[in-house]
Amino acid sequence: MKPTSLNAFDIISLFPDFVLSNLIKICRSDARFTTQNSASTIISRIEEVASMGVLCFPQVKKKDGTVKMLGRKEGRKGKLAIHVEIFEITPAFHVVEVKKNQEILQNAGSFVIKA
Repeated sequence: MKPTSLNAFDIISLFPDFVLSNLIKICRSDARFTTQNSASTIISRIEEVASMGVLCFPQVKKKDGTVKMLGRKEGRKGKLAIHVEIFEITPAFHVVEVKKNQEILQNAGSFVIKA
């Protein structure tokens, strides 16, 4: 599985107020961070987290640098859905963007992947 490669224009469009400190940006609905891990290492870690205890995601779909996960249990506001997209800046440097389902934003905790 090969992540999407980005050029300078793609990177600038990801970060409207392009400042290097914006490369690591955490919001309520999404998180964006950089890593020097390979795409396969990132995906392996996502799969590992997806299978853990409370955050067990039985439905994990991978395709072209994206991973989509749907939670097992129905909560007050529906099932937790998480979409992870991996962007390749260079073969040794990636930007990972994690988004949560909009319906459950008010009650979902932060989702952070530590590689």
